[in-house]
Amino acid sequence: MQLHEHNINDIVVIDDMAFVYFDVRYGGFLPDGGQLEVKGEGELEFVYSDDTWWISFLRFPGIVI
Repeated sequence: MQLHEHNINDIVVIDDMAFVYFDVRYGGFLPDGGQLEVKGEGELEFVYSDDTWWISFLRFPGIVI
């Protein structure tokens, strides 16, 4: 998979949490020689703990971790 485009739409910080909202477009080649392209809205959620910002949630179009 290769990242083609990434645009940050908004960053919100509330106390010890932060949210980053973005648009993304990525794609790659399939084993049969075809291509796959995915685009849409994504979100990163961070939590501040132990003097460090940790990623607590990640959502890309087609992927949720």
